[in-house]
Amino acid sequence: MSKNNYSCELCLDLKWIGNEKSVGSLDFGKLIPCQCQKDQISKDREEILSKNITSNLGDISLEKIRTQTFENFDHPNLENDILTTSIKSAKSYAENYDGFFLISGPTGVGKTHLALAIAGNRIKNNLSVYFCFMPNLLDKLRKSFEESDPSLKIDFDDLINSPFLILDDLGSENSSNWASEKIYQIIVNRHNLRLPTVITTRKNEDDQFNYGEYTEAIRSRLNDIKVVSPITIGTSDYRKK
Repeated sequence: MSKNNYSCELCLDLKWIGNEKSVGSLDFGKLIPCQCQKDQISKDREEILSKNITSNLGDISLEKIRTQTFENFDHPNLENDILTTSIKSAKSYAENYDGFFLISGPTGVGKTHLALAIAGNRIKNNLSVYFCFMPNLLDKLRKSFEESDPSLKIDFDDLINSPFLILDDLGSENSSNWASEKIYQIIVNRHNLRLPTVITTRKNEDDQFNYGEYTEAIRSRLNDIKVVSPITIGTSDYRKK
């Protein structure tokens, strides 16, 4: 601690500092994160990512993950350039696990299969996975908050800080202020720490998320190209073939 009882003399523990760009710059006067905040974010991220595999996989079984691999991804339109590129992008993410990987497309194009193939790659390397089917997750959280037995509660902090999280079918959950707030907390916290997160969704530019006051904040983060690697699978439903 410094003589003035500040941990950081630069920002005086406010965690933000003024931009030093010259007068006339569009960024003049804007607040930017202090170096102490950047250091803490990096430290928090490394601590989370160092966790080993756990027995709790969430809404998925190990057997299911084992059957959904890159090798057995069987789709009648595998020669489609968009699908080929999507698979290549998913394999690349499975090697790096950096930031968000957003998979969008209609029902039955293999979004969840690709997400689980990425998860399987992590498990092979003894790395943790937590899978959330969004409608189930919110129902479980709601019941958990009402549960008096601590052993039956879901630790929300542990969930949003999971070393690797899959949010399957984002946008299919029932909308409410409470649900919107929880989704907002998950997305914002993981975006801030750039935690590995795979998201599948049927939503597109013509059918956007509707989370009330949180919509713009969520959409902004899902469109952040510095953190999010997006793919769109526009092929037809393989289940109808």
